[in-house]
Amino acid sequence: MPPPSSNILLLKDCPVKRVTVYCDRAEVTREFSFTPNQQGSVLISVSGLTEYADKDSIRVKLVRLSPSSAPAEQNDIKNSSDKCPVVIEEVSFDINYRTKDATAMGAKEAKANAILEECKNRKAALEAEKARVQQQDQLVNGYLRSMLMPTCSGNSPTAGVAPPIGADLDAVGRLLEFHSKQSTSLDHKLADIERALGEVEAKAAAAAEDLRQLAVEKKSCARPAASRDVTILLNFSRTQGVVLELTYLVRNACWTPSYDLRASALATVPALSLMYFGVVRQSSGEDWTDVKLELSTAAPAAGGSPPLPTTLTAGWKQPAS
Repeated sequence: MPPPSSNILLLKDCPVKRVTVYCDRAEVTREFSFTPNQQGSVLISVSGLTEYADKDSIRVKLVRLSPSSAPAEQNDIKNSSDKCPVVIEEVSFDINYRTKDATAMGAKEAKANAILEECKNRKAALEAEKARVQQQDQLVNGYLRSMLMPTCSGNSPTAGVAPPIGADLDAVGRLLEFHSKQSTSLDHKLADIERALGEVEAKAAAAAEDLRQLAVEKKSCARPAASRDVTILLNFSRTQGVVLELTYLVRNACWTPSYDLRASALATVPALSLMYFGVVRQSSGEDWTDVKLELSTAAPAAGGSPPLPTTLTAGWKQPAS
């Protein structure tokens, strides 16, 4: 007989369907689907249970057949007259030590390096554009000074020549207006370049931080980490997709009742209302976002064993002597 094929599912791929919160713990129910590639024995390992999971409370149940692989009337296990195509032979809990897969980190690292290279090229282009705009500003200012300032004649510093623009005040006004427009336009360009440089530097800093965090994660991936796994041994009589339900208890979860008493004397008839609700607290490492939540007053930690019967003593009456 060939060995059973092994399949590993991450806990995040088994969404939480409902949670029942008790006074001192909670029962978590997850659901996942699986379709075998062949008939026979199959091992499924659900990897990544929280450290607060109670290993003695783990249960696995077949819910239904996958709709995509069976007629609609056969999907319901309870109502189906056909023989069930799968048998749950064994459920066990193990702690395995594995190294994390660094393949996804390699892709993230390549993406961050590409962003850094893009930012480097973009920054160089912006710096060159900034230098050109500053040079244009210097040329405009130099041209204005050359047109308005008198020049020296010969070797005598005191012998001056009238400025090239002359004494035409209208020409001076037009020159100043030209200088104002050019300076304003160049100032706006410099401001846009500085803003773009700030955005590029922020993007590059974020990519560098991503690379730093990836380097830390790579070091942690090299060290084996404990993985709490539920191993399920199934036997398929045919390649039929199934939906399984995984249930277990977790610690560090509870709920407490709370009361809100409100009185109103503003109405014609004074009113008194009492609101009753529950406050749920949990630090079990489970993500209960958008799950069906139930509150229960039962105490599963107390157990369900019936009380021991009282002892009755039987005796025989002694004959009279």
